[in-house]
Amino acid sequence: MDLFIPTEIKTISKVLDSAGYQCYLVGGAIRNQLLDKKVKDFDLTTNAEPQVVINLFKRVIPTGIKHGTVTILMGNHAFEITTYRIDGKYSDGRRPDNIQFTPSIEEDLLRRDFTINSIAYNIKNGSILDINQGIDDLNHRIIRAIGNPAKRFDEDALRLVRACRFASQLNFTIEKETYLSMSMTLSKLDVVSKERISEELIKILTSDHPSIAFNHFYYCGMLKILFPEIYSAASDNIESFVNALKDLDTIDGKKAYIRFARLISITKQSDHYKILKDLKLSNNFIKSTIHILNFINQDLNLLDTPYKLRKFISNVGIENIEDLRNLWIGMANIDRNIINNKIQLIFEELEKNIPLSIKDLKITGNDLVTELGINPGPKLGEILNKLLIKALENPQINNKEKLLKYAKEMNL
Repeated sequence: MDLFIPTEIKTISKVLDSAGYQCYLVGGAIRNQLLDKKVKDFDLTTNAEPQVVINLFKRVIPTGIKHGTVTILMGNHAFEITTYRIDGKYSDGRRPDNIQFTPSIEEDLLRRDFTINSIAYNIKNGSILDINQGIDDLNHRIIRAIGNPAKRFDEDALRLVRACRFASQLNFTIEKETYLSMSMTLSKLDVVSKERISEELIKILTSDHPSIAFNHFYYCGMLKILFPEIYSAASDNIESFVNALKDLDTIDGKKAYIRFARLISITKQSDHYKILKDLKLSNNFIKSTIHILNFINQDLNLLDTPYKLRKFISNVGIENIEDLRNLWIGMANIDRNIINNKIQLIFEELEKNIPLSIKDLKITGNDLVTELGINPGPKLGEILNKLLIKALENPQINNKEKLLKYAKEMNL
């Protein structure tokens, strides 16, 4: 089989081969190429132990040496390479307590999560090793755990979420025994860190079919554990949950927070911040999500005057208009003609170079202090905000002389 192999990986393989060791490409790089999808990472596996790899290459980082993984730096790229291993007991539900290196790649492939991720490619001769029938499952579009599914999920409960994530990304079906085992091992999710859950969440939200994952979460019982507020809202009004999932697939997925805003919009407003904070998402993600939630249910028909449009733009922020448009366009309950009409009017207003924030005013707080003797403090900010409203009503007054006049009247 002919796969794309970066020159650097071919070099790594040749170095290992010259020293008498094997080198295979394994995991997502093979899976994605067989599906004609973009490859992000190239993971390697070898029978050379970590110290041997360190000795063979000039630049190596011992990233996960305890578990047999090091990272080879070559050119401007980094490649993880892991020694064939057998895993011991997983006490923490994430990583094995101990590992044992093995000369057998077949034994190594048996410890992996899903069949579609256990296909190995011999870089030297271009042959495929597929002892778990991963290619067959790829062809039938199936997510199947390797061996005993319950054992796989018991080893690392994040695999429960990953199964749903792969189903979303690839539009695959989860195999029956694998799915049943997921429902039986949900309690293990308690030991998975919120950070790891959030990493998977972002990948789901930016996938082609995020609704698939959330449907699985709901029906196998994961939603109640991972997102209790969303589960509660879905239980109270299943129709709103179903509609939100439909919208997830049609909303532009480049920015995860836009889709997540739509999903959590079905929950109580008082729960929004808690949901985001509990997941330990980044401050920027939280801020962006909360901000766009403020406008998700905006009645576009009420934006019926230039002033209302300008005030709306000012509140939303120019930088968020396109994101809000992408959100609205993906929502089935909003007429696209109305959206496009309002967005067109918004852009027409933007072309007029109108003041949309205090920094756009032709006057500063310092001007008010020096020319009107207004003391710095809350009153100063209050006057500036009132001046902005005046300028939004009539952009023609946005010059220093007129603004000073209005400010003087406000300060009387």
